[in-house]
Amino acid sequence: MIVARAFTLSLLVLGPMVAACTGGAASSTEPGGERPQVASPQAIFEGRLESDADDGCKSAGPLFTVGSFGKPQDADVAQPIKDGVSFEQGTVRLSCSVTSSGANEHDVTGDLALSGTNGGRFQIAGKLTVTGEQTGVRVVVTSGTGETYEQADCTVSYSTGSQSVAPGRVWGDVVCPKVVSASNQTSCRFVGQFRFENCVQE
Repeated sequence: MIVARAFTLSLLVLGPMVAACTGGAASSTEPGGERPQVASPQAIFEGRLESDADDGCKSAGPLFTVGSFGKPQDADVAQPIKDGVSFEQGTVRLSCSVTSSGANEHDVTGDLALSGTNGGRFQIAGKLTVTGEQTGVRVVVTSGTGETYEQADCTVSYSTGSQSVAPGRVWGDVVCPKVVSASNQTSCRFVGQFRFENCVQE
């Protein structure tokens, strides 16, 4: 009986010590302690189609917007929207991956969609480095009316000090000189800005 009481006491003492050493790891897992909780991916996006005298663009104008980049000079903070959240009479859906593929280089894929009449879709895939201008990036954009435009050689750049790419997140400007709609037999220039966070990073 003496041995049993000593063993029980030792468990009561060690329990809190173990919890303190692990930093409360159990609280950061899903029910059942099976795997760590992961924050929902979130995005900010705005884009437009532009026309010039030669491309015959029939859909020039804004595409769709998700969230807000804000205006730091006016103390207007950015407002990213999480996957599955309602926005502008629609629902945001985002899947993205930003994984390291070498020194300062990342494989980036993203698929952002907003449902509803004011919605659309933006898809991007390519290799992005931490600094400089990135070429050879594939982009597909779809308007709320279902018109799809695509180009395999778009350019991503970073115009502010806040923009860059790192495991799990990316923020940049994207330009496609000639996105083509095969169904409408027309082409346009696409200009956009995107910010993806909490993406898959490994």
